[in-house]
Amino acid sequence: MNPYSAGLPPQSEDQMTFPPPPPGRTYPSRLANWDPARVVSLDTQAVGAGHGGTIPQLARVTLVDYHGQVIYDLWIRPQSPVTGPARNQTVPMDGVNLISFEEVQALIGEILEDRIIVGHSLWESLSILGLSHPAALTRDVELYWPFRNRLNLQTHVRLQSLVWHFMRRHIQRGRIDSLENARAQIDLYRSVEREWETYLQRNMWPCELPPPRWARCYT
Repeated sequence: MNPYSAGLPPQSEDQMTFPPPPPGRTYPSRLANWDPARVVSLDTQAVGAGHGGTIPQLARVTLVDYHGQVIYDLWIRPQSPVTGPARNQTVPMDGVNLISFEEVQALIGEILEDRIIVGHSLWESLSILGLSHPAALTRDVELYWPFRNRLNLQTHVRLQSLVWHFMRRHIQRGRIDSLENARAQIDLYRSVEREWETYLQRNMWPCELPPPRWARCYT
C-alpha cells in the first residue's frame, strides 16, 4: 500500500493512527543498526522561462549528507531563455560553472537510488529534476504530521516557519539559498529522527499526502 494514496490521520497527535507504509520494505532506523550514510537532503532552485517567466526551469540543485556536508551543489545551464524568476526568486548565475540539465539529472538520479531523501515539498524538486523515488524512502518535513499538529496547522507549512518554531533559527533572510535549505531540512529531520523512525517501525506512516497531481513523483 502506498501511503500517498491512503487516508489522512486524525488531528490529535496522541490519538494518531497513521496509514501503513508500502509493503515489502525494510525501514532503516537508528533503532536497528541504520547507516546514516543512506540519508541525504535535497533542495533545488528555479528560474522562470516562457511568457512572463511563469515556467520554472532548474537553475541549482543541492544535495547534502546526514551531517550537512555538501555532496553536490550544482548550477544548471538554462534550457530556455531566462525571462524571470520562478517560485523561489532569481538565482545569481553569473560567474559560476554551469552544467547541462542532462548531466545533473543523471548525477542526482544515480546518487539518490536506494537512499532516503529528506526534503520540504519534495515533489517540487523531484518534478523539476524529472525524477521519481519510492515513497517509502522519503522524509518530507513539510508533510510530517507531528510538526503540523504542534503548530496547530493542517495546511502547507513553510520551511522558514518550521526551522524557526522547532530550532529557533532564521533562514531565507534576504534571498533563498538551496544549500541553506538542504541543511535546515536535515537538521529538522534529525531533531525528530527517533520519533519518525519509530512510527515506521510500528508500521505507521506519519505524513500528510502530497498534492495528487504530483503522484507521478513517487513509486
